[in-house]
Amino acid sequence: LLSVPGIKEIESFANRHDQVFRLLLLIKSVVNVFALIIIVIAILLILKEMRLWQLNHQNRMHIMALFGAPVWLRSAVLFRFSFFVTIFATALTLATFLFLDKVPAVQELFSSIGVSVILINPIPEAFILFTIALVTSVSLALTLVFRKA
Repeated sequence: LLSVPGIKEIESFANRHDQVFRLLLLIKSVVNVFALIIIVIAILLILKEMRLWQLNHQNRMHIMALFGAPVWLRSAVLFRFSFFVTIFATALTLATFLFLDKVPAVQELFSSIGVSVILINPIPEAFILFTIALVTSVSLALTLVFRKA
């Protein structure tokens, strides 16, 4: 084929497929590393926010301790705060993905590469997101409460 005038290069399917596959694996690895970094930073930010809350309410918590209130009662507001933040984070995440699913540029991007993607299935994924966020925020609150108790 290379002897035919006008043909400059010949690619085999296997060679091209392997290149694309390796590129996708590299992209997947990079996304996983960035996701891990974002998760670590988010956990540290949540811990700092809860620590700030604890410092702001230190006097109230100390007075409650003097009157014999258990640790869970002194920190009840912190747990309510983490619950409402969980609801807000879940709603914001769902709204973002539902919005992205309706953006024409995103739909055009998927159609240009020939992929049909449903970005989010709201009902089951809302439950999963809420559960993960709630477990994370409550466990971080428990870590903070029992570290200072």
